[in-house]
Amino acid sequence: MSLIKELLKYWNLNLEEAKYIDINDENISPLHSISREEFFEGKVSDLTLLHKHCADENNEIFICPKLYRKKVKKDNGESKYIYSAWLVIPAKITSTGKLVVTRQPFIPRKYLRPTLRPTKEALTLSSISEVDKYWNSNPFPENPSWKRTLEICKDFFNKVLDNVISIITLNSYEELKEVMIFDANECLGSATDRHVKNFYENHIVNKFSKKKYPELCGKSPIVSKLFNLNGEVKKETLSDHEKMTSNHLGQIKNQYELTESQRKALHHFLALQDGELLSIEGPPGTGKTTLLQSVFASMWVNSAMEQREDPPIILASGGTNLAITNILRTFDEEIVLEKSQFPQNDLFNHIDLLVERWISDVKSLGTYCIAPSKQGENQSYQLITFDKERDSGLSTNWINFEELDLEQIQTYEATFLDKASAFFQFKILDIQSARQLLFSRLQQCVYEMRGALEILSEDYLVTKQTNKLLEEYDRDSLQQIITELSEQLKELEIEREDIEKKLYKWDSQKGVRKPLEKWLLKIPMMGRLFEGLFVYANKRFVDRYLSDASISSYYDSTIEKYLDGLEKECDKKISEIEAKKMLAEDFKRTKEQVTRKLEEWDDKYEHIPKDLKEAEKEIDKKHRVLAFHLSTHYWEARWIEKAKERVTKKQGQFSNRKEFYREMAMLTPCFVSTMYMAPRYFNEKYNYFYGFTDLLIIDEASQVLPQYMFPVLTFTKKGLVVGDSKQLPPISNLSADQCEININKSGLNKTFIDMNAMGIKASNGSMLKLANYFTRYVDDDSRPFMLKEHFRCHSSIASYFNKQFYNDKLIVCSKDKTSGFGIPNLAVVNVKGQEERSGSSRINHIEAGTIALWIKDFFDRFDITTEELQRKTLAVLTPFAQQARVIRKYLGELKVSSIVVGTVHALQGSEFEIVMFSPTYTSLDTEKHFFDREPYILNVATSRAKSAFLTFGDMEAFGVNKNVPSGKLRSYSVDATETIILPERKEVDHLLETMRKAFYSKLPGRVHQINKINIINSTIDQSQVGINENATLNIN
Repeated sequence: MSLIKELLKYWNLNLEEAKYIDINDENISPLHSISREEFFEGKVSDLTLLHKHCADENNEIFICPKLYRKKVKKDNGESKYIYSAWLVIPAKITSTGKLVVTRQPFIPRKYLRPTLRPTKEALTLSSISEVDKYWNSNPFPENPSWKRTLEICKDFFNKVLDNVISIITLNSYEELKEVMIFDANECLGSATDRHVKNFYENHIVNKFSKKKYPELCGKSPIVSKLFNLNGEVKKETLSDHEKMTSNHLGQIKNQYELTESQRKALHHFLALQDGELLSIEGPPGTGKTTLLQSVFASMWVNSAMEQREDPPIILASGGTNLAITNILRTFDEEIVLEKSQFPQNDLFNHIDLLVERWISDVKSLGTYCIAPSKQGENQSYQLITFDKERDSGLSTNWINFEELDLEQIQTYEATFLDKASAFFQFKILDIQSARQLLFSRLQQCVYEMRGALEILSEDYLVTKQTNKLLEEYDRDSLQQIITELSEQLKELEIEREDIEKKLYKWDSQKGVRKPLEKWLLKIPMMGRLFEGLFVYANKRFVDRYLSDASISSYYDSTIEKYLDGLEKECDKKISEIEAKKMLAEDFKRTKEQVTRKLEEWDDKYEHIPKDLKEAEKEIDKKHRVLAFHLSTHYWEARWIEKAKERVTKKQGQFSNRKEFYREMAMLTPCFVSTMYMAPRYFNEKYNYFYGFTDLLIIDEASQVLPQYMFPVLTFTKKGLVVGDSKQLPPISNLSADQCEININKSGLNKTFIDMNAMGIKASNGSMLKLANYFTRYVDDDSRPFMLKEHFRCHSSIASYFNKQFYNDKLIVCSKDKTSGFGIPNLAVVNVKGQEERSGSSRINHIEAGTIALWIKDFFDRFDITTEELQRKTLAVLTPFAQQARVIRKYLGELKVSSIVVGTVHALQGSEFEIVMFSPTYTSLDTEKHFFDREPYILNVATSRAKSAFLTFGDMEAFGVNKNVPSGKLRSYSVDATETIILPERKEVDHLLETMRKAFYSKLPGRVHQINKINIINSTIDQSQVGINENATLNIN
């Protein structure tokens, strides 16, 4: 179990290190301010407010020489300052006021590209790669003097900062002349990951760890089974996975049946045991959501069929709020069940009445375990929030569980009984009767479904196995094989009898000379004399009985070895043929039994096709849908009974948080939480809920670092991990060098594991990579299951990313409808602009203006006027955040502000009719083009477009190298420069000039753009004390 401890130490070190580059502005509260003269001297004159930090040298401080602040109002009406620190020097202060640096200075992570949480107006000063490159080339010295520290800071800023920092609007911010000192512990790390950090500290660092660590290892099925490695992970493919189809019990909608790859993956999930993971690669548009709904629905129905005490509890998690809300939306999509789509019999009667919930105030099957800061913007979802006033510590924005009284429950019950009576077409008087009627109908549905599928899957598998046997023997029937094998057995039995006779003769010959051999042992000279006679006798035996044998000598041992081999070989052949004969007879018997059942098919299953594949499709859209919705109302009835019992016996109180969740799960079994918040929701007084949930679903796992997701893994019995290793990778705060340092510190370097294969490193790992390593089942190619049928994009678009990124494994099933907009499905448009640097980012004003004007004209021509319709219709993607910002500004000037314009992070998980791509580059140095160095960019970009993908850029620079992703994209695209209606150049110039004038006319006193030299001068160059008033304005 030592591996677990080392992993926890390593991941905790990663979090500890990361917090030093990610300070939380909200938590910054100044301890003291010093003059710049004191700062340059490295000595604080007045220690009154820093007494605690002088007395305890473990109390670290942050010194921030480049600082802005703004005043905001809190909810209670009071004012507070929010600070924005651009450079942080970690230090401690001695009893004499001397400043001593404790570690290398840093730029907070939020100001470095790529941004972890992109926003429209994100300010960036440099990139992670530039910072890492600097410290790799210039390692921070041990215990440098304060003067040397400032020299390093100056050099650091000079080498890593963008030459021109992007447009900065300082309307509400003011730049501070003095240097501020902060308490490091108060502002370290973002509030985002503190619950993850607490989890690690509670298991390996603080006073609770001696108790918590053994509990973790013993009570978490995932930890105890997967991370307690005693050898390689066992992986296999179920050759008879079709028999699991009878355990696939539920579907939420009847819109689509499962595809072949979805069904195969689902069957293997249904075979999963506690403590196991199943990893699934889900390329865009392959129905990942449908698969996840099928998993959830089957668990829901199965628990109702078994009348379990508690419903299944499913935790769905991801790395971002976007991933979470995407999951929630799948539960909120409208469901329509029309009676005409179902068999006209008693089983499906009035199925349309099952769609809506029978308990008012319940809107969804998913509930969002939300961070307090996100509540306001997500009130449309069912929420669980923290509430200190409640016994459980939680409250909801839908049913007030802890405040329920009998009268409210009876109101819910009355509504439920009215709807149940309408469904069953007679008056139902009590909740117990309603539950029993629902269960009885559910049983009828599942028994019919299972009965049919068990017969068909048995027929399918025995037919498949029979055909394999017939092919092997090149025969037309099993009876021919059985007859042939019987004849072979007869021949082998005769051969066995002949071998036994030879053995008898040999034993007889040896028996005759045995007394003589015994006597000769006493007279060695006579023994040597008779030895030749024995060999001669053996030769006569071989010549007479083993004339066909190839025997190297006539010694007893050689002959006995040969005879023994003959006997064993014959026995082996008999065993093998007997096994094949028994198998053939078993197949024949099974086929005859199934045939008899199929003869009675129409009497029992008249509405179900006799073919397994066709029956599965039909049942997906009928029986499984019915079973799911019956189960939903069954659990609603169970909730009314449970709530009544609780209110009557316990005056409405829950014994603990787990009890609260179990009751809530009867109405909404899926708890949805980011990996950052789950550790807080799934513990009570730091007693973590190891193995509490029945299933953990991790979505977009390729974007998640395992150090953040490991705590969530401990809360479940089994896991389903879905992602796409060909799309966005995780963004790590740490360099590869720092990862190696932490690996050595944790002791992982002394273990036997292959860390790269496992995917546990922060520098190159991901949760999907970890799951691929641990997955219990794999596909026939020994790789994780991959969803293959693609439905989203027009085939001309899908053909590009299928060939370029998925090795032609996708099966493009798109219905190629025309877009209706008169534009090509995949095209390039030549726009001659001029690439400009904006720091390490890039912008191209002409390209941006052209795109903005084209979009405006496009919306006008096709009367796409509402913001919602515009947002669904078109999005713009570019490799550069600054180019996205410029395009948004031009669109805003044209009164188009609703569409998504951003980098790949803004489009991940979304789809649009049209996606426009702005490559920005005009330089011919194609080796440096970002989207060719990071090919996932073009994969994400093209796979978002349903009808059309248009590249607007300089075609002398884009895709000129046919061997890189952009070159392949261009080869798949048509040149639409002459056919697409582009704005005239004078229109573009006019828009650019209008924006330039508007910028200057609205320019407030504190809005400026800052050059690198100005920052260095006003921050750490003693010759330029104070604010530089001559900052350059560059309106990029």
